[in-house]
Amino acid sequence: MPQFVTELSNNDFHTQIMTVKELVEDWYANVQGNKRSLGRIPSKAQKSRYVEALLIGMPLQPLYVDNCDGNREYIDGGERILSYAEFEQNKFPLTSLYYKMQQYDGLYFRDMSSLAKQKILQAKIQVHVLNAGLSRQDRFGIYACLKSRLDSDTLRSCRKRIYHDSYYVVESIADEVVKDENHRIRKTASLENEICHLLVSVFYKDFVSSSRTAHIDTVVNELLDESKLVPFVNDNRERIISVLRKSSGSIMKRHGVHAQDLYNAVCFYAGTNSISESDFLKAYKE
Repeated sequence: MPQFVTELSNNDFHTQIMTVKELVEDWYANVQGNKRSLGRIPSKAQKSRYVEALLIGMPLQPLYVDNCDGNREYIDGGERILSYAEFEQNKFPLTSLYYKMQQYDGLYFRDMSSLAKQKILQAKIQVHVLNAGLSRQDRFGIYACLKSRLDSDTLRSCRKRIYHDSYYVVESIADEVVKDENHRIRKTASLENEICHLLVSVFYKDFVSSSRTAHIDTVVNELLDESKLVPFVNDNRERIISVLRKSSGSIMKRHGVHAQDLYNAVCFYAGTNSISESDFLKAYKE
């Protein structure tokens, strides 16, 4: 395994200024339909406020774009471009405006004056683009730094974008587990993170020579880059699913992620002789 080293430089990014019109054209040409470019879908009211910020001339936050593998994705700010694009296509009227913009309330793009349309389309936004050549680990670090919270939902979103060719096996196992009515209480994103941690425990010996101080998320990413991961998971699919189904998640949740991960590892190696949750927690607390 390689050392867990991330060294970014100014050469790993380039910055450009684009108008809203250019961004909307880019969206339809390169991004439309790519769901990985959106962290969430904004409400109509939020979309209106993104447009309102253009009308009042508010200084706008920069956008971040990943173009490393030729698949242009908005890491941060995609919901704004979606809003601009849909408004320009007359898909929603402005509503719930914050400032003294009553004259625009209820208007579609087609209803606005030529001056207002130009103000929207010619507004300029700074765009930071990740250059080709960055490792997936580096890209993950950039994605994570742009997020306000690095919880299981964020981890899932980032890995689905960057490690999609290997992460799909983790997704498919989580989907299989939550099909079981007894396990629907468990959040899919949390379950996927749980699976990743289990796989790290299985492959732990491969990480011994690497930095032992590396964050678990970094180790998971290194594992997702390993060519042997997908074959291993496919060969041990039923075994992994049976381990995850041994825990309802509700009891273990009160004792934290570490207890859950340790119990999963014990069950994986013990197989049919694995202990119950209650017996494990009794020993864990002692």
